[in-house]
Amino acid sequence: MASSGEIQIAVKKGDVPSAEQGAQLKRDLHEALTTQDAIANLSNAEKDLMTQTAQASLRSRKQKGSK
Repeated sequence: MASSGEIQIAVKKGDVPSAEQGAQLKRDLHEALTTQDAIANLSNAEKDLMTQTAQASLRSRKQKGSK
């Protein structure tokens, strides 16, 4: 049993990624963190513009889907 300051981690057979999968997971994580940092550093004006663009795109797709 783990103490209050420990986290137990269990790995079942077959759950361990291959070296290639591990490398891909690291690349994916790096890309996600880079994206997260970029979003965090956007100005409010840039965030508003991106939101407006996404909403316009959604409206356009809904209109095309209802035709």
